[in-house]
Amino acid sequence: MQKYISSKTIDGNPFDCRIHVEKNRQRQWQAARNFIRIGIGQKVISNVNQGCGISDVEPFLKAKFGEKWEEIKKNTNNVNRIRCSD
Repeated sequence: MQKYISSKTIDGNPFDCRIHVEKNRQRQWQAARNFIRIGIGQKVISNVNQGCGISDVEPFLKAKFGEKWEEIKKNTNNVNRIRCSD
């Protein structure tokens, strides 16, 4: 079970950050892809096939957080490394 965190875009749409991990050839976990899901016109984020949009992390962070985007991306990368090493 994931804890619910209320995150909204400038337009009021809910969003979350997805970090997909997979095992590499050395059988260690590594981040495969990061992306943002946006529930366009929704109260909560649903499946992509049910009207959810997807954005790459960098342009989304630039639009949402302005000058702070690089620091936030760095922090998400740190989370990737910590979670993959567990």
